[in-house]
Amino acid sequence: MSQATDQKSSERSATLLIYCPDKKGIVYFVTNFLYKNNGNILYLDQYVDAQGQMFFMRVEWDLKDFSIAAHEIAEVFSANIAEKFQMKWKLSFSDERPKMAI
Repeated sequence: MSQATDQKSSERSATLLIYCPDKKGIVYFVTNFLYKNNGNILYLDQYVDAQGQMFFMRVEWDLKDFSIAAHEIAEVFSANIAEKFQMKWKLSFSDERPKMAI
């Protein structure tokens, strides 16, 4: 593996966008999921719409030492966290480019 390839893989990150009904423990469960799987949080922002009682969160973490393979994260997250909190969520990766038409 070349040094350029090593550097690119070490800079790869995942971003999770979440929204769901506001409940206690959401931040704990999401961040604990990342911690237990050796994820290093690079950015986290959260917001509660008190009027609509909805919780919103964006969390980005480094995949360098993450213990779950990228192609398995969605399934594991859904089964262990998202279903419990009735989350709507989207997972993306820093090395994926959205398809666009001009």
